[in-house]
This record gives sequence, structure tokens and C-alpha cells, in this order.
Amino acid sequence: MSAEVGRRIKAARQRAGMSRPVLAGLVGRSAEWLKAVEVGRLQVPRLPMLIKLARALGISDLAVLLALVAWALIFGPLFLLWWLPGHRQVGALKRQATERRAQSAPSSTRSGTMAERSRRVSAR
Repeated sequence: MSAEVGRRIKAARQRAGMSRPVLAGLVGRSAEWLKAVEVGRLQVPRLPMLIKLARALGISDLAVLLALVAWALIFGPLFLLWWLPGHRQVGALKRQATERRAQSAPSSTRSGTMAERSRRVSAR
């Protein structure tokens, strides 16, 4: 995950035509630190540093540097609790998973609850 954010930072730096020493100087860090972030050796920088990097690169939206997973890590599990239940695809994914389980289950488990099966057996 940190490697993905690092690749995004590197791509944005290259698009802006900046060298590592220039961007690192603009945010008050060393070129070695920036390289370690870009290659994923260091964790994703904290939000204040990400904001500095975005400003120095002329990026107005942090989503350019971060993937959804990165946002979840920064803001914690509450973000996922807020986002996932309301996502329009979650219900469809749950239904598909339930249908697949039902289709792959043995026929004896698909035929109803234990009480229904025992009634059918005793009725025979």
C-alpha cells in the first residue's frame, strides 16, 4: 500500500518536472527520505506531510496521491464503517455470495431447515 502511494507521489513529481532534491527541499525533507517514500521503504507520510507534498506538486485533491485504502488507513476503521454499508454494490455482492453458497451446497442442505427436513423424512 505504501508502495502504491509512493508511486503516485513519484509520478506526480515527474509530471511536475521536479527532481527529488527540489521536491524534498520544498517540503523540508531530504532527497533520501523522498526516495524511501517513493519506493515504499517508508510508511505513507502523515496527513500534514501529504498536504505539503500535494501543495508543492500543485495538486488540489489528495485523492490523486492516495487510493481509497490509504484514506481508510489515515482516518481509521470508522471510514470503512461509514463507506461500505452504504455503497451501492455491497448489497448485490452479498446476494451473489449467498446465491453461490446455496448453489454449491449439497442438496440436503438446500432443502430447508432441519425441522423441515425431519418433517419430510417422517412423512415418508
